Amino acid sequence: MKSLKLTGIAALSLSALLGSTPVFANVVRDVNTEGEISFRAGDDQEDIVVIPPEIPEEEEVEIPPLNPNDRGPLHITYAPTLRFGEQVISSQDQSYAMIAERQTLSNGSGETIPYVSFVQVRDVRGTNTGWTLQVAVSEFEDQNIAYNSLTGAELKFSNPWIRYEGVPENLAPELRNDPELVLIPGGDHQPIMTALDGYGAGISSVVWGRQTEIEAIAATTPEGEEVLNPNIELEVPGSTVVSETTYKANLSWQLTNVPHNEG
Repeated sequence: MKSLKLTGIAALSLSALLGSTPVFANVVRDVNTEGEISFRAGDDQEDIVVIPPEIPEEEEVEIPPLNPNDRGPLHITYAPTLRFGEQVISSQDQSYAMIAERQTLSNGSGETIPYVSFVQVRDVRGTNTGWTLQVAVSEFEDQNIAYNSLTGAELKFSNPWIRYEGVPENLAPELRNDPELVLIPGGDHQPIMTALDGYGAGISSVVWGRQTEIEAIAATTPEGEEVLNPNIELEVPGSTVVSETTYKANLSWQLTNVPHNEG
């Protein structure tokens, strides 16, 4: 009887020991399967959406595309319209800041706020072969009198920066004419940003100034007056003969599928 009692105690001790020890299973089979997905270039069926490069303090904004019907895989989704308001004729050199564009808040109120100016490129070709964005401006001409233009005027874009929506971020395109782009009316196209081979896929924006700067200017602008964006200016020499009329120019935003390293 005494020996049986000891055997029972030993069995209980072994059971407790095994219960506290993890049991590892041996792998007897290792089978691999595949997952697959294919992509093709973007087409004309996808709706174009402009991605705001800056988020205002108050609320997000909704920005309509420049041309909703332009749905190719490589195109310009948005570019700014420049307005410089009504100015007093002067015999001195003058620099006129553009009136800040206004965008609609996305809260459904229909309210608009002054917003920073930008141009946005969308590349969903899937080739990653690069591209170049350029701009030129025609003469600022009187629409009523032929050959009456703002001789000697210059259009300046300052403090540019790039907002790239792609991942990884180091595939962003690069700025050109930084920190200032000067356009001579009637002159050649000047590069704004370039995506080298392997770069710039997805959404890329070049922005002039910061939204916080525009909001600070708006906060100090008297009610009823236009909020200005000092990062885009039209400079007119005092020697330029100016008529009491409206001068208009055309900005040509040109996107090519040739990256800068190829020409």
